[in-house]
Amino acid sequence: FHKHFSPGCWLANGYASTETDTISQVLIKHGSQIVLDRIPAGFPVQGVSVSLQHEFHNHVVGALGEITVDGNLLASGYWDAHSKKNIPLEHPFPTGDLGYQLPDGRIFLTGRKDLIVKIHGYRISLDEIEQVIRNVRGIADAVAVFQETPEGDGVVAVYYVQAGTTPISPAELRQAVAAVLPGPAVPSVFTVLPTLPRLPGGKINRDVLRVMQESETELSGAPPVYQNETEERLARIWQDLLRVSKVDPTA
Repeated sequence: FHKHFSPGCWLANGYASTETDTISQVLIKHGSQIVLDRIPAGFPVQGVSVSLQHEFHNHVVGALGEITVDGNLLASGYWDAHSKKNIPLEHPFPTGDLGYQLPDGRIFLTGRKDLIVKIHGYRISLDEIEQVIRNVRGIADAVAVFQETPEGDGVVAVYYVQAGTTPISPAELRQAVAAVLPGPAVPSVFTVLPTLPRLPGGKINRDVLRVMQESETELSGAPPVYQNETEERLARIWQDLLRVSKVDPTA
C-alpha cells in the first residue's frame, strides 16, 4: 500500500463470508498505526451483530474465538438443488473463522477453525505451521495437511514449493522448522512439489493434497530397510512416540 499508492489514498479493508455481505470494514491511511503487523478486519458494519464464541460459548473481549454473525446482511439460507428447497441458516451464524475483538470493537482474523487439529492431545494450528515454513529461506509457498491415522490420532504432512535455484531438502526443512515449533507441531512428512494445486478461485485445494497423502501412504507399503538392530530399535521407539506405522530411517 505504501509502495504503490500516494499519501492521499485510503485503503478500505473489509471482511465477509460466503453467507454474508460485508461483516466489518476499516479505512487505513498512510499514517495509520498497525499493531503487531496485523491488519484489522475492521469494525462491524451497521446492521450486523458480531460475537466471538469460545469453547464454552461465552463472548470474552480480546480472547480467541469463532466469529459468529447475525443481522439483515445474512443470507436466507442454502439452496438445495435436490429437494429444491431453501435450507435456513443457523442464527447467529458461525463463520468458521477464528479471531479476536478489541475493546474498541475492532476485529482481527487469525485463521480457520477447521485448521485447528489435535495431535497427541495438543491443539495444533496448521496456519501457524504454514507461516513458519513460508518464513524459511528458500521456500516460496507451503501448505500443511492433517491426516488421521488408523491408530485414531493424526499426522501433519507439509507440501512446499521451493524458491530460487538452491534446493532445500525435506530433512533440511524439518530441521529449520523444529528449531521454531514445539515438538508436537513439527510435521511428520515433508514433500516438495513444483506447484501447489489450487481451486478456480485461487485457494489451495487441500482435498487433492489429502488424496496425494493417502496414495503416498499406500505406495510406501514396502517395509523399511534398517542397517542394523540398533537402527531398527530406534525406529520402533519413534513409531511409538509419533504413533505412526512406519519410520523411514533415511529421513
